[in-house]
Amino acid sequence: MIRVIDIREISPEMTLPIRREVLRNNSIPINSCQFEWDFHKESFHLGAFIGNKIIGIISMLNTAENHLDKRRLRGMAVVNSHQKMGIGSKLIDKAEELLMSKNVSFIWLKARECAMDFYKKKGYEKVGNSFNIPEIGLHFKCEKKLQK
Repeated sequence: MIRVIDIREISPEMTLPIRREVLRNNSIPINSCQFEWDFHKESFHLGAFIGNKIIGIISMLNTAENHLDKRRLRGMAVVNSHQKMGIGSKLIDKAEELLMSKNVSFIWLKARECAMDFYKKKGYEKVGNSFNIPEIGLHFKCEKKLQK
């Protein structure tokens, strides 16, 4: 059976259960999974759906460090039962497509060590040395210049 993945814009609140489950192992209160820039007018969030069930998320945030042509990818996650199926790749592809349509040309993120191979395959490059985020683990800053 082929499952159709629908990727569409969602509210920041819809990202919270998956952020908590996948990125924090259900170890913190759900309201602690909200990011400072979730509701900025230039930020957006996408969800990957099978039917009405959300199985993956990505947030593209406009933060204080950003300029008009720069966004931060944050809080990308796919539920464990649907990982390694290309859903994360589809989420990034759709987010990058939307960013290019808004004349955004640069993305940055902080990638977990275990996700580095994935981001490298998507064209992101490490910048600088690794660093530790307490209770989460080793991370790398990554960047990508979008090409039209």
